[in-house]
Amino acid sequence: MIIERTEDLGLIERICLDADVFRWITDDDARLYLNSHPRIHYFLVKVEEPSDIVATVPVTAGFVAFTPENVCTWIPHVALLLPYRGHGLALNSMKAGIDWMFKNTGCEKLTGRPASYNTRMIALFHKLGFHQEGLCRDSWKKDSVLYDRVCFGMEKARWH
Repeated sequence: MIIERTEDLGLIERICLDADVFRWITDDDARLYLNSHPRIHYFLVKVEEPSDIVATVPVTAGFVAFTPENVCTWIPHVALLLPYRGHGLALNSMKAGIDWMFKNTGCEKLTGRPASYNTRMIALFHKLGFHQEGLCRDSWKKDSVLYDRVCFGMEKARWH
């Protein structure tokens, strides 16, 4: 696995608009808001796949992004295309992104608020060592149903 910083919002948008990704990252408003800003960090997640021409070639499997919540807190996001899910790629790419954020920015804390039905993201936050800080009741609408969001946090001092 390779992660590399990118500013290619067109590629990030194409990944987001993949039908199986889009349904997990949007609520009923279903609009995609991608921003370019010096404090937003996008990382492509690439994996090596066999090729007929060369032994292996890096293929984009998705991305990890960190958007600022305020001057010291960022929100991590991960989006992987369907064929690359379930192999530890989300965990390893998030770890690499978190390492980069804590070493290269003023980030002191990461927070996340996945919808309660997004059990994979909730499990990922637990595996990464995030602690549950609370619940945002009825704050995410999907398919006309209100869901809670689970609030997670990770301080730089607790990482590793």
